[in-house]
Amino acid sequence: MAQCMFVQVIPEPRCLKNIQIGLEKGRYKDALDVYTDLSLVFWNALFYNEPKSQIAADAASLKACNHDISRFI
Repeated sequence: MAQCMFVQVIPEPRCLKNIQIGLEKGRYKDALDVYTDLSLVFWNALFYNEPKSQIAADAASLKACNHDISRFI
């Protein structure tokens, strides 16, 4: 049920598992595409979850790490 609501609220859903599969199958042509999808995962988690939830806190931390990595792309 929660997944159905997520898809209704989030216009561009992404998940880490599908990113992993995409990497394994060579679907990403450059690192910027991976960065963009990872960013969407974290932004979506921040948007969908309660601001003080553990998921939002984890998403904020991972978003910051992802941003730091983007300097090398």
